[in-house]
Amino acid sequence: MRAELPEMERPVSLEDYLAMVQRAPERWNPDPFTNPKGDWQRDHFEEAVKGMESLLNRLKSGEVTEEDLKRSDIKEATRKNTYKYWLYIQHHPPPPRNEWKRLGQRFWSVAAWRSYSERSDRDLALDHVVPKKRMWERLRADSSNVRLWMERNLCCVVTASEHRCLSRTDHPNETEPWRRYEGSGIVLLHSFRWTDLEREPLLRYGLLNHSSFPTLLQEES
Repeated sequence: MRAELPEMERPVSLEDYLAMVQRAPERWNPDPFTNPKGDWQRDHFEEAVKGMESLLNRLKSGEVTEEDLKRSDIKEATRKNTYKYWLYIQHHPPPPRNEWKRLGQRFWSVAAWRSYSERSDRDLALDHVVPKKRMWERLRADSSNVRLWMERNLCCVVTASEHRCLSRTDHPNETEPWRRYEGSGIVLLHSFRWTDLEREPLLRYGLLNHSSFPTLLQEES
């Protein structure tokens, strides 16, 4: 018989979750969801969408070749002809700048936040919830819906050990990005910025529980 999860680790209902939201602080300390330099994702989403649309059009016309796609996405001279560049520029600047690669990301695991609180950003990884190669395959197959797919191009800050538990290449259903995290044991830290549409799949796939509210756990212990 399968062992029952401890209460704190069980997925929560929407009703229970909203009750905890009412008791939670608006910001955690430290606050991983806010970057003092601004909101990169909000300010660069349109740029990423237009860049990806342009890349797909140039690929179709022959201006960009399959070989171009394989070139470095780091070198300034070639990166705008690579799909990886447009998938990550939506979330953070190109290397070597990394101010937004952790702080200010919209999704963090609880374990990543605890590690950040103790050790800054060491041993953390920015995971593409839909692996970049799979996202690119979808974009090429459905190039008339670039904006829709870029909206599904989500990232989450996780620990290095959590990252190793996730497949780097496979995804069960790219139309449901968070399904890849289902059963992984990863729990996300609650954010007051999430919309109802963002929160719903997190609840559906069991990625939120009492641990998503660390200060409430401290009060109850």
